[in-house]
Amino acid sequence: MALNAQAGNRTGTRCANCSTGNEPGARYCGECGATMHRYQADTAGPICNNSPAGGQTPTFARPKVRNTVDPAASRELGSLLVLLMRERVFLIMHWTIFVTLSLIGFSLAMKCYTEFHGDDMSKLMMAITPMLFINLSALVCLTPIKGTKREIERIQEKIAYLKFSVRFKHLL
Repeated sequence: MALNAQAGNRTGTRCANCSTGNEPGARYCGECGATMHRYQADTAGPICNNSPAGGQTPTFARPKVRNTVDPAASRELGSLLVLLMRERVFLIMHWTIFVTLSLIGFSLAMKCYTEFHGDDMSKLMMAITPMLFINLSALVCLTPIKGTKREIERIQEKIAYLKFSVRFKHLL
C-alpha cells in the first residue's frame, strides 16, 4: 500500500525541463539541476520551477561537464608510444646481435676443435681462441641491452604518469 502511494507520489514530481521523475521532497532535479519545489502561500503543495539549470541552482546540482583530453597531452602520449616502440626495436636488435655473435663464436670454436688433428690440449687451445675473442665481443652487447631495458622502463613510467594525469586531472 505504501509502495503504491510512494510510486504515485514519484510520478507527480516530474521536472518541467527534462521531464525526469524525481524522489518526493527533492529540491533539485537529478538530471538537469533545475529547482523542483517552490512553496507559495496560495498553493497547498510544491510546484515545479521552469527556470533552466544555472542562476540560483547550486553547483552540486548542475550537470557535470565531461573533461576533455588536453591536445598537448595526447601529442606527448603519441610521441612516448613511438619512443617506446623504437626502444623495443633496439632491444630486439641488440639481442639478435648478441645471440648471432655467440652462435658464430661457438660454431667456430666447435669447428676448430673437431677439425684440428692433434692431441686434446692442442684442440682445446685452437677452440679457445675464437670462443674467447668472438664471445667477448658478443658480451659487449649486454651493456646496450641493459641500457635499453632501463630506457623502456622509464618511458613506460612516463606513459603511466601521463595516463594518470589525464584521467585524474580534476584531482591534481
